[in-house]
Amino acid sequence: MSDETPPNAPRWYDHPTLLGVAVGLGYTLPMRLLFSSVFRGTEIASKAVGAMSVAFLFCVPAATGAIAVYVAGRREPVTLRRAVMLPLVPCAAAMMAAIATFLEGTICLAIAAPLFFLMGALGGLVMALVQRRRRGKDSAIVAALLPLAWGGVEERVACPHEELRVENVVEIAAPPAVVWRHVASVEAIALAELPWSFSHAIGLPRPIEATLSAPGVGGVRHASFERGLVFAETVTEWRPERTVAFTIAAEQAPAEALDEHVVVGGRYFDVLDGRYTLEDLGDGRTRVRLASTHRLTTSLNGYAGFWTRAIMWDLHRVILRVVTARCEREARAAR
Repeated sequence: MSDETPPNAPRWYDHPTLLGVAVGLGYTLPMRLLFSSVFRGTEIASKAVGAMSVAFLFCVPAATGAIAVYVAGRREPVTLRRAVMLPLVPCAAAMMAAIATFLEGTICLAIAAPLFFLMGALGGLVMALVQRRRRGKDSAIVAALLPLAWGGVEERVACPHEELRVENVVEIAAPPAVVWRHVASVEAIALAELPWSFSHAIGLPRPIEATLSAPGVGGVRHASFERGLVFAETVTEWRPERTVAFTIAAEQAPAEALDEHVVVGGRYFDVLDGRYTLEDLGDGRTRVRLASTHRLTTSLNGYAGFWTRAIMWDLHRVILRVVTARCEREARAAR
């Protein structure tokens, strides 16, 4: 029996769906390089619109979906359901390739995935409708060029700065004097003390400890996280058992600590300050508010703000869970 492929056997590229997926992926990967940090450290990098943009997060996946469906539909009609589902494959493959080649980290992947899949499906659906009017070729060309055209517009428009505040509130079964000791500084946190959290599951470093150089205004809390990430938190307000507030600046931020697009103090994102507020509820209970202020500088601050609120709220929750457990354990032991 011969192992040779029969002359008339179909090749993979004879299958419309596989060919559409391959062409869609072949379009997306070079586009990711164009919107990436391949020019890091050069003048081009400072002027390029980058991946945190409408051009990349909206236009590229829409174009990927449109191109994949156009190619698949050249030989046989593409149903609307298939037009929605087919683009998800090249979009997912492109994101996995970006992770494998270290173009993206898991945090950026989690943030980008909903938009990539939604816009990819939308682009495919629109192309399927356009093909029914026999205008697919021209539309595919327009879709392929759209990210570059839109990116050219975006890079000429300054990204708006926006500040947003995230606050969590908990009630702790311990008096303010006990709670104060555990928020003014935080002793080393054992891994077993940390609850599961979405923010850490997608790659945010876990908190380790927060040491205080000296009590009072001017003192510095050194907040340490995994992967060598350290923040210097300079105390700006100090009212024992009531309030401690501080500005926040990255003291050590190794490249491997955070994804490029969420680096604290970077081009797109910064953490400006934090504040603990304690309220004595009587009967040995304390209400604690943990708030932080953040700066966003992107062309899609609404979407970035949603993720910032979600991730920072989750990080606050983890820290307050540790504080609550420690305070209540100490209060029970005192009783």
